[in-house]
Amino acid sequence: MSCEYCDSTEKLQTHHTSYNPEITITLYKTCHSNLHGHAVGAGRNEKKIELMENGVLKVETRISKIRTVRLIRVLRTVLDVGPSDVLEWFLQNGQVIVQKKS
Repeated sequence: MSCEYCDSTEKLQTHHTSYNPEITITLYKTCHSNLHGHAVGAGRNEKKIELMENGVLKVETRISKIRTVRLIRVLRTVLDVGPSDVLEWFLQNGQVIVQKKS
C-alpha cells in the first residue's frame, strides 16, 4: 500500500473522499495535511472533495472571514476571493491548480 500522490509507504492515513457511499484513498501524512490545508484533525471547514474519473482530485472550499485572511495575499488578489466565495482546488500530476468557482 502506498500514497495515491507521492507513492510513499510510510506514515499512511486514510482519507475519505465520500462518506455516503464510503470511499477512501490512502495518503502520506503530509499529503493528507496539504489536501486539507491544515494538520489533519486540527479543525473542520466546509468543503467538498471528489476524486474525478480522470484521476484528478477536486476540492471545493467555502471561504469564511477567517479563511480569507489565511489565504496567501497574492492568491486573494489574483482570484478576487472574499467571504462566501468557493475555491476549487485540483491536484493533478503533483501540481495544485486553484480557481474561483463561478
